[in-house]
Amino acid sequence: METIKLQLQNTRPDLPINLIELPEGENLNTMLVNYGPESIGEFLNNPTGEEESNVLEIIGDFKIGFKGRTGMFYVIGALPMDLGNLRVSLQIVEKHNQKKHRLKIDLFDFVNVQNQCRELNEKQGFDANLLEADLILFTDLLEEYRESLFNEEMNPVTDQYSEKELTPQAHEKAIEFLKNPRVLQNVSKLLGQSGIVGEEDNRLLMFIIASSYKMPYLLHGLVQGSSGEGKSHLINAIADCMPQEDVMNMTRITSKSLYHYKEKELMNKLVLIQDFDGLDEDAQLAFREMQSAKFLSSSTVVKDMFGNTRGKMKTVQAHFSSLTATTKSDVYFDNMSRSVVLGVDESREQTLKIIEAQNKRIAGLYDKESEQQA
Repeated sequence: METIKLQLQNTRPDLPINLIELPEGENLNTMLVNYGPESIGEFLNNPTGEEESNVLEIIGDFKIGFKGRTGMFYVIGALPMDLGNLRVSLQIVEKHNQKKHRLKIDLFDFVNVQNQCRELNEKQGFDANLLEADLILFTDLLEEYRESLFNEEMNPVTDQYSEKELTPQAHEKAIEFLKNPRVLQNVSKLLGQSGIVGEEDNRLLMFIIASSYKMPYLLHGLVQGSSGEGKSHLINAIADCMPQEDVMNMTRITSKSLYHYKEKELMNKLVLIQDFDGLDEDAQLAFREMQSAKFLSSSTVVKDMFGNTRGKMKTVQAHFSSLTATTKSDVYFDNMSRSVVLGVDESREQTLKIIEAQNKRIAGLYDKESEQQA
């Protein structure tokens, strides 16, 4: 058979020729009779009986793997986000001997792909047809993955509420909970069970403020207190009770950053600012405008498709509730009409409650499962 293959290759070097071993005791006639004509095509396309992987292995931001019939394929480096090409640095690890081959290739250029397959066939002994099939499938998967990244970047799901849906059982339980006439008292009890010690009035009010981001009328809270009195712990504990995909927890906001969010990236969010004192005057102004007007607009300079510089209006829509913390004893007068101002409980009784709760934790008497359930 090898001799026949060599003779054919000498006669027609331009045609790829492969030897295929049929299963023991079988020939094309018996396969046709026993398994039908489809089996012949499947066998010719996959003579080894092994299937390639139909999923990508995302190893990191700069390495993507794929298991083909001829070996492992890796894209090294970042994918180009220009949808008009797919130029990548490709590493191929042969299946049988683990030998590595490296090349740069544009997977969208079919002639380039064919030439590379032919060259690897002649110099390295690859099966050109199987290698080409692997690269075509790899290209399809990479293109699909890249388009998902592109769509996620250009159209983030921020103008919707949480994508996670309740199960029918959880939905029924939630409706039953909300129908209770003492629903607010029960919420406060669960907040205490979730790890918020004392602060009975503050915790319930802050929960209502935080959850208003899902309502037409938004609320904002400004929590005041001395350093180390638990302001951040309080607002973080409330945020932990919200869907985490809707929470934006910020330690610092630069003066111009709010103007550069995507149009609907601040829609239906709970915004936490750990230290409002750290915001400069421009950042505070932008934040207040978003609270009041529910949008920010700015005139900026861009280049059009012809390379000409022109002005453009950029608008950031905002529909969010917020909880912010400050150590300043004086009220931010510009925020009084926009925010509910709360003071943390710094009394001796509150301190004793916290110490008692900490002692229970240290002694192992605290029910962590009950806290997480709440």
